[in-house]
Amino acid sequence: MEGAVLALIDSIRSQYTIDDDRILVTGFSFGGIGTWYFAGMHPEIFSAAIPIASRVTEDFLVNIDDIPIYVIHSTADEVLPSAEIVDRVNALKVRGIDVTLKLINGISHYETGAFINPLRNAIPWLREHW
Repeated sequence: MEGAVLALIDSIRSQYTIDDDRILVTGFSFGGIGTWYFAGMHPEIFSAAIPIASRVTEDFLVNIDDIPIYVIHSTADEVLPSAEIVDRVNALKVRGIDVTLKLINGISHYETGAFINPLRNAIPWLREHW
């Protein structure tokens, strides 16, 4: 699927006027895992990442140096517990990576609509970085 996503990005870039300095990757749950993956494996494409209710493995983090990341996660996530993401974010901060963690309380992993306002709150952060 990686090749399909990259082909889609290339197709969009060829058909529309795209500011290559403002390409965001974002996703929820498994899409959030994909967000980490694409930010880490293709840092030359993306200028910001917003993973939501996700997890990340160390191998995805190796190439993340210049991509600002805004992580949204619930402390009540019963599928992907927040402790792991907190540890990963702290490790990125130690490396000097521009990462912001927005922990929210009381939202189940399955309450996807409840993540809309935290995502909206990321807009000023995104504007600041762009």
